[in-house]
Amino acid sequence: YSSAASDVYKRQAKTLPSVVNINVYANTSQQSMSPFGMLGGQSATQELQQTSLGSGVVLTADGYILTNNHVVDGADALEVVAEGETYKAKLVGTDPSSDLAVIKVDGATLKPIEIGNSSDLKVGEWVMAAGSPFGMEQSVSTGIVSAVNRSYADSESGAIYTNMIQTDAAINSGNSGGALVDAEGKLIGINTLITSYSGNYSGVGFAIPVNYAVNLAQQIIAGETPTHAQLGVSLSLSLIHISEP
Repeated sequence: YSSAASDVYKRQAKTLPSVVNINVYANTSQQSMSPFGMLGGQSATQELQQTSLGSGVVLTADGYILTNNHVVDGADALEVVAEGETYKAKLVGTDPSSDLAVIKVDGATLKPIEIGNSSDLKVGEWVMAAGSPFGMEQSVSTGIVSAVNRSYADSESGAIYTNMIQTDAAINSGNSGGALVDAEGKLIGINTLITSYSGNYSGVGFAIPVNYAVNLAQQIIAGETPTHAQLGVSLSLSLIHISEP
């Protein structure tokens, strides 16, 4: 038991510095009476209010962070908490169809996570989820890979999730955008979805495979429009003209 606990501690110590908390703020309008009374009427003031929170994974030391699009969607301001330090962040780009986004912190040196290979995952393999469930920063949960190649289409957001990693590691609100790592502490997925009647953890969570996620993140960082590999079939109709004698 002590050996197993020591292994978990080592993976946690390796992973957590690369997993950040993301605070999302949006502008709210407030009406206030002008000091000039009736002549001035009422004026509207903009005030930032925290609307949601989530998690992110550090990709580069100069501050690029990968997260879910639904974490930062509608944000007017972003704040990142990394290893106890708070930084302002900016949105680099998003890909709503895959529910991925990249944000960036300037003026800080962060610890990038080590990237694994999601193509090698096997059902039953040990994994650890790291993030900020319910705003509780630097939280971890453990489990296994329950299944691979799960697909899901969200009719509300329009996101299409393909080849998802299913896990029974606890994932809750605030874990979105956080890390799913393997037994070596390497990133193998971005925690994204849960299936639950209550909206909280019920033993079925999903992560976007890292091979897919990082490829799209690199396109976003490069300023490109993310492209997705597609396999399709097209139908070509040939018309035959028959002439009368």
